[in-house]
Amino acid sequence: MKFKRQVSKMFKELDRDWKKAEVAALNKAAQSAFGHTLKFIREGYNIPLNVLKSHFRFLRATRSNLTVRIYAASRALGYYAKKGDKRLFGVKQLKKGVVGTVRKNIGTYIAGGFISQMPDSGHKGVFVRSSTKSIMKKGKYAGKERQQIKEIFAMNPGLLFVGEIAQEYLERDFKEVFEKEFAR
Repeated sequence: MKFKRQVSKMFKELDRDWKKAEVAALNKAAQSAFGHTLKFIREGYNIPLNVLKSHFRFLRATRSNLTVRIYAASRALGYYAKKGDKRLFGVKQLKKGVVGTVRKNIGTYIAGGFISQMPDSGHKGVFVRSSTKSIMKKGKYAGKERQQIKEIFAMNPGLLFVGEIAQEYLERDFKEVFEKEFAR
């Protein structure tokens, strides 16, 4: 009877250790695959890694829940980073607009755009005025009415992760790392 209890206790401990190893391998593989996928995305886009990482949230697996989740934020990237007003996409002011390179070696021209710092929030960005309206006073044109300013955003990094190529890359890398880690 005593021997039977000891054997069942050993199997429970073995099962617990097996589950721990599975969770550790799962988390390590997912973290590695996520990092490699971010590097893969950065090969085509001018986004610093810390800015790209700030748009994703990584939930680890546990013994009770063997799933790893990666959540992407739905907010778009501005042309300037908030901290220290660093340029993200190599934005340049031209005579009649702004050029920024979101994709590597491909400039995006924004007609009528300008670089400015907002007085309320204090952040820099690329802005555009919507079209102007002519004003009539006493039957004559008296200039143009100034319209609202809108901030232009570059892109949503979460959408880069949804693409088929990025998903295939993530799955392939995850399988490779999981097999290595679980074999240990």
